[in-house]
Amino acid sequence: MTDEEIVFTLCTGLAGRLYLSGKLHDMTPEQAALVADGVDLAKRWTSQLVDAIPFWPLGLPDWTAPLVASGLRGPDESLVVVWWRGTEGTELELDLPAGAVDVAYGPPADGWHVDRDGDDGPVRVQIPAGPQARVLRVRHAGLV
Repeated sequence: MTDEEIVFTLCTGLAGRLYLSGKLHDMTPEQAALVADGVDLAKRWTSQLVDAIPFWPLGLPDWTAPLVASGLRGPDESLVVVWWRGTEGTELELDLPAGAVDVAYGPPADGWHVDRDGDDGPVRVQIPAGPQARVLRVRHAGLV
Protein backbone atom coordinates (compact mmCIF):
# COMPACT_ATOMS: atom_id res chain seq x y z
CA MET A 1 0.00 0.00 0.00
CA THR A 2 1.08 3.58 -0.51
CA ASP A 3 1.34 5.96 2.44
CA GLU A 4 -1.93 7.58 1.36
CA GLU A 5 -3.70 4.21 1.19
CA ILE A 6 -2.44 3.36 4.68
CA VAL A 7 -3.70 6.67 6.08
CA PHE A 8 -7.04 6.42 4.19
CA THR A 9 -7.63 2.97 5.66
CA LEU A 10 -6.60 3.88 9.20
CA CYS A 11 -8.75 7.03 9.13
CA THR A 12 -11.76 4.79 8.68
CA GLY A 13 -10.87 2.91 11.86
CA LEU A 14 -10.10 6.15 13.68
CA ALA A 15 -13.68 7.26 12.99
CA GLY A 16 -14.80 4.89 15.73
CA ARG A 17 -13.26 1.44 16.01
CA LEU A 18 -9.68 0.79 14.97
CA TYR A 19 -8.47 -2.64 14.00
CA LEU A 20 -5.33 -3.79 12.20
CA SER A 21 -4.87 -6.66 9.79
CA GLY A 22 -2.71 -7.62 6.86
CA LYS A 23 1.03 -7.86 6.45
CA LEU A 24 2.16 -5.20 8.88
CA HIS A 25 5.54 -6.91 9.10
CA ASP A 26 6.18 -6.16 5.39
CA MET A 27 5.87 -2.38 5.81
CA THR A 28 8.78 -0.01 5.54
CA PRO A 29 9.84 1.71 8.79
CA GLU A 30 8.12 4.90 7.57
CA GLN A 31 4.87 3.04 6.87
CA ALA A 32 5.04 1.29 10.25
CA ALA A 33 5.46 4.73 11.86
CA LEU A 34 2.26 5.92 10.09
CA VAL A 35 0.40 2.94 11.55
CA ALA A 36 1.91 3.54 15.00
CA ASP A 37 0.81 7.20 14.88
CA GLY A 38 -2.75 6.11 14.08
CA VAL A 39 -2.73 3.54 16.89
CA ASP A 40 -1.41 6.18 19.32
CA LEU A 41 -4.26 8.54 18.40
CA ALA A 42 -6.80 5.72 18.85
CA LYS A 43 -5.38 4.90 22.30
CA ARG A 44 -5.51 8.55 23.38
CA TRP A 45 -9.15 8.78 22.25
CA THR A 46 -10.44 5.44 23.58
CA SER A 47 -11.59 6.88 26.91
CA GLN A 48 -13.52 9.66 25.12
CA LEU A 49 -15.44 7.35 22.77
CA VAL A 50 -17.99 6.42 25.43
CA ASP A 51 -19.20 10.02 25.75
CA ALA A 52 -18.41 11.28 22.24
CA ILE A 53 -21.32 12.51 20.16
CA PRO A 54 -21.20 11.81 16.41
CA PHE A 55 -21.83 14.57 13.90
CA TRP A 56 -21.59 14.96 10.13
CA PRO A 57 -20.14 18.38 9.14
CA LEU A 58 -21.20 17.92 5.50
CA GLY A 59 -24.49 16.19 6.29
CA LEU A 60 -25.16 12.48 5.91
CA PRO A 61 -23.26 11.35 2.82
CA ASP A 62 -24.55 9.68 -0.28
CA TRP A 63 -22.93 6.29 -0.90
CA THR A 64 -21.08 7.63 -3.95
CA ALA A 65 -20.21 11.08 -2.55
CA PRO A 66 -16.62 11.98 -3.39
CA LEU A 67 -16.27 13.94 -0.14
CA VAL A 68 -17.30 12.57 3.26
CA ALA A 69 -16.77 13.98 6.76
CA SER A 70 -17.65 12.36 10.06
CA GLY A 71 -16.95 13.79 13.50
CA LEU A 72 -16.86 12.75 17.13
CA ARG A 73 -17.42 15.57 19.62
CA GLY A 74 -15.78 14.91 22.98
CA PRO A 75 -15.69 17.06 26.08
CA ASP A 76 -12.27 18.63 25.39
CA GLU A 77 -11.81 18.15 21.67
CA SER A 78 -13.48 16.87 18.55
CA LEU A 79 -12.03 14.61 15.89
CA VAL A 80 -13.25 14.98 12.33
CA VAL A 81 -12.32 12.48 9.62
CA VAL A 82 -12.39 13.84 6.08
CA TRP A 83 -12.26 11.39 3.17
CA TRP A 84 -11.66 12.71 -0.36
CA ARG A 85 -12.42 10.06 -2.98
CA GLY A 86 -11.96 12.28 -6.03
CA THR A 87 -9.02 12.51 -8.40
CA GLU A 88 -8.47 16.28 -8.67
CA GLY A 89 -7.58 18.56 -5.78
CA THR A 90 -10.47 20.19 -3.96
CA GLU A 91 -11.34 22.75 -1.32
CA LEU A 92 -14.08 22.72 1.27
CA GLU A 93 -15.43 24.63 4.23
CA LEU A 94 -16.51 22.86 7.38
CA ASP A 95 -18.68 24.24 10.17
CA LEU A 96 -16.91 22.76 13.19
CA PRO A 97 -17.06 23.39 16.94
CA ALA A 98 -15.20 26.51 18.09
CA GLY A 99 -11.50 26.07 18.77
CA ALA A 100 -8.07 25.68 17.22
CA VAL A 101 -7.90 23.16 14.36
CA ASP A 102 -4.99 21.05 13.18
CA VAL A 103 -4.30 17.76 11.38
CA ALA A 104 -4.21 15.08 14.08
CA TYR A 105 -3.35 12.21 11.75
CA GLY A 106 -1.82 12.01 8.30
CA PRO A 107 1.60 11.64 6.70
CA PRO A 108 4.17 14.39 7.25
CA ALA A 109 4.40 17.11 4.58
CA ASP A 110 1.11 15.98 3.14
CA GLY A 111 0.03 19.06 1.18
CA TRP A 112 -3.21 19.54 3.13
CA HIS A 113 -3.85 23.11 4.26
CA VAL A 114 -6.26 23.69 7.14
CA ASP A 115 -7.03 27.15 8.51
CA ARG A 116 -9.70 29.11 10.31
CA ASP A 117 -10.25 32.80 11.03
CA GLY A 118 -10.42 33.02 14.80
CA ASP A 119 -11.76 30.23 16.94
CA ASP A 120 -15.26 30.00 15.53
CA GLY A 121 -15.20 30.77 11.80
CA PRO A 122 -15.59 28.13 9.11
CA VAL A 123 -12.64 25.77 8.69
CA ARG A 124 -11.16 25.90 5.21
CA VAL A 125 -9.46 22.77 3.93
CA GLN A 126 -7.42 22.42 0.74
CA ILE A 127 -6.83 18.85 -0.38
CA PRO A 128 -4.33 17.86 -3.09
CA ALA A 129 -5.24 15.57 -5.99
CA GLY A 130 -6.01 11.91 -5.46
CA PRO A 131 -7.99 9.91 -2.90
CA GLN A 132 -6.87 10.89 0.60
CA ALA A 133 -8.12 11.13 4.16
CA ARG A 134 -7.06 12.93 7.32
CA VAL A 135 -8.18 13.25 10.91
CA LEU A 136 -8.63 16.86 11.99
CA ARG A 137 -8.62 17.82 15.65
CA VAL A 138 -10.55 20.75 17.11
CA ARG A 139 -9.33 21.76 20.56
CA HIS A 140 -12.45 23.32 21.97
CA ALA A 141 -12.32 27.05 22.61
CA GLY A 142 -11.36 27.93 26.17
CA LEU A 143 -9.40 24.68 26.47
CA VAL A 144 -6.64 25.45 23.94
